[in-house]
Parts: sequence; structure tokens; C-alpha cells
Amino acid sequence: AYSDNGMIDRIIYLAAIYHPTSLAEMDLATAENIIDINLTGTLRFIHFLQPYLPVKGNNNKPQIAICGSVAGYNGLPQGQPYSASKAALISLTESFQAERPDLEIKLISPGFVDTPLTRLNQFTMPGILSPQQAAIALAAGLQRRGFEIHFPKRVTYCLKLLRFLPYRLYFKLVQKLRS
Repeated sequence: AYSDNGMIDRIIYLAAIYHPTSLAEMDLATAENIIDINLTGTLRFIHFLQPYLPVKGNNNKPQIAICGSVAGYNGLPQGQPYSASKAALISLTESFQAERPDLEIKLISPGFVDTPLTRLNQFTMPGILSPQQAAIALAAGLQRRGFEIHFPKRVTYCLKLLRFLPYRLYFKLVQKLRS
């Protein structure tokens, strides 16, 4: 959305593809496409925005929300290119905010949302939300202060905590969850 002065008020960037597979069965072209859309596409988006962003020191503080995923928090089986692209996207969005503190950058980190992409998963998805529930959580997050919008909280906090485990324990837990 543009404000009256021709500058951006708010932009939400939600583009992603996902194809669950093992590393042994992964098609390289599909993996490259996932990286291209999920990560390189976001770089293109940020590059495209530059002329429309206010000069530092301007009172206009647009909100730019970029959709990552909780899949970027941890390396998990069956989604390596997706998880890797989302991990890189988290870092990219953090870097964007660090570089432009005069902008309100938000990282959207949804958990499982019932979509055609998540229906490809062949495992139980804890805390799966309907698209309507996800939209409500996203809209509420856009109104709050803070860098990251993550939902559902009970799932996202558990995944965040996994990052602090020693790798030996982390991999044992992931294997247990897979069985």
C-alpha cells in the first residue's frame, strides 16, 4: 500500500514453494527452484523496493513484512532446500532490519498452515492452523511491536528451544519424532 506521499506504507511479501523429499531422492533442479523462489526471489523483492523506500531520517516508517517459516529455525528431514532457504531468509531479514533501523521490518514465521503445500507432508503437523487462523495471527502481529511474528506460539517456542540443545540431543530428539 502506498501512502499519500507515494512512499510505501506496508508491504507483505509471501512467496514460497516446498517439495518434501530426502537428500538421496532430491531432484537438483527442484531444489534450485526452491532456493530461487524462496531466497533469491526475496533478494529481488528487496532490491526492487529500494527506490520506493524513504531516505534515512525521513519521518515515514513503512512496514515491510517478509514471510520466512519456522522450518528455518532447525534442520529437519524431508525439507532440506526449503529449510535451508528459510534459514537464509531469516538471516537476510535480520540483516535488512540491522541495515535499515529506520524501517519497520517484520519477519513472519508461521508454523504449519493447512495449504496444498503442507498437505504434501506425510507426518503429523503439530498445531496446524487453518488459513483463517493464520490470517488472524498475522494481522494481529502486524499491529504489534517487535521484529518477529510467529505462530502458533506453543509450536514456535518449542522449535526455538530446540536450537539451544547440544547437537547430540537435538538429533536424537528429531529421530524420535520421525518414528
